[in-house]
Amino acid sequence: MTVTERPLLPLDAGEQYRFAFSMEACVGCHSCEIACAEQNGNPVGVNWRRVGEFEGGSFPHTKRFNLSMACNHCLDPACLTGCPTNAYVKLDNGIVKHQADQCIGCQYCIWNCPYEVPAFNAERGVVTKCDMCLPRLEAGHMPACVDACPTGAITLERVDVAAWRADHAAANGPGLPPAGIT
Repeated sequence: MTVTERPLLPLDAGEQYRFAFSMEACVGCHSCEIACAEQNGNPVGVNWRRVGEFEGGSFPHTKRFNLSMACNHCLDPACLTGCPTNAYVKLDNGIVKHQADQCIGCQYCIWNCPYEVPAFNAERGVVTKCDMCLPRLEAGHMPACVDACPTGAITLERVDVAAWRADHAAANGPGLPPAGIT
């Protein structure tokens, strides 16, 4: 498969990056998972991006879809506020970055994250997580998962933070974590 890199869009004032995902476009190939793991040198079992399959309905009206999930780089990240060593920082571009050299491996951030995104790397004794392939972004390229997706189901988009906060305030649903945390 040939990967076509997409140009990175610069941010305007008040914007940050976020992943966008289209369930209609995802074919469940797991290319995003593999690209992420390879790009970041993650050992088997440490997945920063996961593809899940969901089925529903009853015969003959069944549905099946795939969902690719990674760090949401939340507006108010619970992993950041729950870390006793301040191993997380939210960058101006919206990326929630984990600083492994400050991590003691207590895993409080994993427990605090409503999406269970940070992953404990037993080989290193620290927690790790998606940083949107920050070195690739800084070089003007898209994250590995975005470039690896053959159908374009995963994209990186710019979002106005104030508008995102307003959208989330109106999107709270019963039985779900408050929308404002993402």
